[in-house]
Amino acid sequence: LCHIDAYKPHKGKGHKGHSHKPHKHRLDPTDSKDRKALVKAIGEIELTSAKTKGKKLVIKRGKYKLWEFSKPFRTPADSKAVDGMLGEVVQGKNKNEATIVSWKKNPDKKILKKYGLLKPKYVFTIKHKGKTHTLHVGNKDPYTGNYCSRVLGRKEIMTVGYTVFNSINKRFFDLRLKHVFTQQTRRIKMLSVTRKSDQLVFERRKIARPGNLKKEFWFLLQPIRALGSKNTINTLLSSLRNLKANKFVSEKSRAAAIRKKFGLDKPAY
Repeated sequence: LCHIDAYKPHKGKGHKGHSHKPHKHRLDPTDSKDRKALVKAIGEIELTSAKTKGKKLVIKRGKYKLWEFSKPFRTPADSKAVDGMLGEVVQGKNKNEATIVSWKKNPDKKILKKYGLLKPKYVFTIKHKGKTHTLHVGNKDPYTGNYCSRVLGRKEIMTVGYTVFNSINKRFFDLRLKHVFTQQTRRIKMLSVTRKSDQLVFERRKIARPGNLKKEFWFLLQPIRALGSKNTINTLLSSLRNLKANKFVSEKSRAAAIRKKFGLDKPAY
């Protein structure tokens, strides 16, 4: 996949200081900046692995260029994890690529079967600027630890490193967004904690100090009015920001029976 047609414009000067038209240089996947540009230009991913049990995962760029699943159903993806996977595939393949077998016309099915590429368990497809690129990963080489692979359209079987295999051998859960709470905790102005006995309501305010400086405070508004503990509240928000799901027990959170089953129809907190 490191051979996808991706370029960056290059401006230069001709002879005697005369400028000429910008020309393009192929992006280098081993360069961190070029690799980020490659990943950013990818708009869709299809993934099938042993961990998906043969089911295809489809991830597309959505609003604000963030990744989201369209299959098995629509839900946000962990954009950082998806970009990391793409980066590993692009640079990992480039580092460890070595040709095992090549052909002039059509591949021999016996050869593909020998290397686990006739019906591969691992299929990774990306869509980049209107073009589709598909990588098949097959058997592991017991001597080198690398994996046999094939890019559709290229007349050869190659090896790729473990990092590529490990990157695409993912479950739906691995690439799913698991944050429970908003990540924009710095923007929170009001905070409410409801318990069985009472409800606590806090407000964040900035108060001007001498020298045109503004200092931030948390104020308790309910059940009484008082100054809140800034450290305690900020620690709470930090914990919520870092909170992640370790399992999704149901996808039907709006169903009354499901909420009741897990005690969420009348939550204690």
